[in-house]
Amino acid sequence: MWPKPEIPPLPKPKPLKLWNWLSLIVLIYAGVLFMTVFMLPESLQTQTTMIGFFLIQLVITLAIIGICFGIRLMVYGYAEEKQKRWAQQEKAFHQHWQDWSMQSLVVLKSFLMTPSQFSVDALIDEESDIDNLSHKAMLFENVDDTLYLPFFEEIAFSLHDRVSSLPIDTALTVLIQGREIRDPLLEENLLSSFTLVNLPWQVTFKYLKAEPETPVIIDRLIDKQDNTLYLLVTDQANNQDSTAFISALLLRHQTPESIASESHIRRTMQTTPEKLNLATSQMQEMQPAFSETKVVWLGYMAEYYDTEPEITQLLAMMLGPSTFPDIYRLASCIGLLNHDLSYEAQLVLASKLAKKTQQTQLVVASVLNKLIFTVISPTLNDDISE
Repeated sequence: MWPKPEIPPLPKPKPLKLWNWLSLIVLIYAGVLFMTVFMLPESLQTQTTMIGFFLIQLVITLAIIGICFGIRLMVYGYAEEKQKRWAQQEKAFHQHWQDWSMQSLVVLKSFLMTPSQFSVDALIDEESDIDNLSHKAMLFENVDDTLYLPFFEEIAFSLHDRVSSLPIDTALTVLIQGREIRDPLLEENLLSSFTLVNLPWQVTFKYLKAEPETPVIIDRLIDKQDNTLYLLVTDQANNQDSTAFISALLLRHQTPESIASESHIRRTMQTTPEKLNLATSQMQEMQPAFSETKVVWLGYMAEYYDTEPEITQLLAMMLGPSTFPDIYRLASCIGLLNHDLSYEAQLVLASKLAKKTQQTQLVVASVLNKLIFTVISPTLNDDISE
């Protein structure tokens, strides 16, 4: 759940009620009558006619009522002004959290290599027959330089195409997932690929460890708000118990208008099955892009298998049965996957499909025993050539 606090609304100002004021006039007049009868000197009472006596009481009563009414109007006006200021602050507060939830990383380019060589074109092509691989672990025949180098060279040439559009002092940070310890050979292969295209940027390597509080790296990078260029590499080429794959996402906070990009990955929602309704309601309220979802990517959720029907039913209710999104199951497309690290493969496929179809994607995954919802919005700059 997102940590947006609830602000209780101010009670509305109490309206002026005629019956209350008529009762108050009667009470004040009775009080004035009592004072004039029992507190005025007897000599002054004998010299004053009945009409004059009544006029004195009326003037005193009207003066007191006027003062009370003026104070009441002032209090009512202050309460109304306070209500308006509170509503403005509440609107600004909601806008702040909406802007916070809509923060994103720009996907400049995404890459995915799988043994089945799956492509999102198969999803768009109506004649394509997508095999259901959900119970198969697809493996690479050989895991060596002949596998990595073409993949890294594709990344390098993609980076080279963007050199002229990014500052010369751009820092490139390579984030590697799926490796417990530093891998000098992988770093060497990447650097040699960068050398082929003469990249001028300083390159730093970081190996990511799972953090239960922030199980996905996307939110951590969004919160940094820096101008670093990130290459998020997920290396599962040596997997034996699930489908092997290598994925990469080229990410940045902001990009010049002249540079081509694929999509925007919005801030993620992290929840549990017990809070599923609250989490999706919060997304619908705070993240406008969520309501634009046209495609849902469901990851492999072994421990939350029973939750999948509830998720699809909930999305159907929220997004409307007439506009219910297409649903793609990652395992059916590329095979049985390690659910914690398959999230990045989902992001790659959703980003590519968002660019091709210009439709908003929703990625639903399980990472470190948490349900992760991520909206991926298309970038509306298709007129810019790669």
